[in-house]
Amino acid sequence: SGGMSLLSPSFIDESRPRNVTDTSLCEQLRTSIFKCNYTHNSSLVEEYFVQKVFPPVIEQEPRLVSLAIVFILCFIVSLAGNVSVLTMIYGYLQNPSLGPSRHGEHTIIYISALCITDLFISISLPTAIADNLLGFWLFGTVICKMHHICGSVGRILSTFLITAISFDRYAAVCHPLSSRFRSHAFVYTVILVMVLSAFLLLLPLLLYADTREYIIHEVAAYDSLNVTRVRVYKCTDAMPREVFLAFTYSTFTLGFILPLSLIIYFDYNLLRQLHIHIREHPNSDIPLRRIFRYTIVISIIYFIGWTPYWWSVLYGSYLMQDNSRSEVDGRSLIDMAYPNYKKDALFTIYVLHAFPYLAIATNWVFYGLLNTQLQARANHSSVERSTLLNASRSR
Repeated sequence: SGGMSLLSPSFIDESRPRNVTDTSLCEQLRTSIFKCNYTHNSSLVEEYFVQKVFPPVIEQEPRLVSLAIVFILCFIVSLAGNVSVLTMIYGYLQNPSLGPSRHGEHTIIYISALCITDLFISISLPTAIADNLLGFWLFGTVICKMHHICGSVGRILSTFLITAISFDRYAAVCHPLSSRFRSHAFVYTVILVMVLSAFLLLLPLLLYADTREYIIHEVAAYDSLNVTRVRVYKCTDAMPREVFLAFTYSTFTLGFILPLSLIIYFDYNLLRQLHIHIREHPNSDIPLRRIFRYTIVISIIYFIGWTPYWWSVLYGSYLMQDNSRSEVDGRSLIDMAYPNYKKDALFTIYVLHAFPYLAIATNWVFYGLLNTQLQARANHSSVERSTLLNASRSR
């Protein structure tokens, strides 16, 4: 109405250059208003103004709102749970009755690192929730990179740490005389190497992550030569196609397949050694069964949480190989990997990507239980030492 018409994002009419709405060539007057020039009939230079606006926030489908509620609950539960476990561990480490030898403290250091990592993953949830509900990114490039650091690096680091816990339990049970694996220096070195490895593995994502502008609609008022552009921003990886595929397959191999293979190896040998111990010491009251059980449960939750996620990522990469890259470098991952998906399939992808967040919302329960059993084992060892000391004194 009123001389306004809906036009293509690439040009206003056929008589004008196709880059007429390219605001990178215009003078920015205010945050969202630009003054532009164009040449008409090779001689006449005219001015027009471009105003950029966000689209209205529409009411989302009930299932998307339900998924957002699940994300919010994951954030709250993970935040409260991991903080409570860290508080419990702090109280345990401050207990002077444990003496200079603290059995299981090296494992507790891994558990503490896992809790801190899961907290960082949780921090990435609020921005993801807002982006899913609004349909666009509001927080700029710096927060976009921080979102990937907390979320993506945190998820890979969490995988490495779960592998380290499985190795630690394997070394403690299958190689009890190899004390170097349980020294503080070794544990801190392993954690540092894992942090650096996670950053190096995801370095392409951190370098390419950027906030990109996408034009949804463009409306022109010919009488006043004003243009209104409805645009959104998205936090995207913005990788070239070849880089993205190489990054995806290397991350899948080093960040999922290799850790999963190691976890299976360590847990299998741990189970075999546990059967031998139970057969030789049927009346032992050391809670090895519970320690093993909680270690295995943490590994199983890892498998359940990450396998659907990686399936969706690999399937997206497969689809990308069958679709040519857009001329506009910077399309979102969903646009590139799932061009033919309908809403139902896209919602399924969102659900599969929620599984790792569901895992971190439940992991802290088993972190706490594993920590409790390690304390029980330490207390059992302390009682044994006291009994032996009193017996030697009575002689």
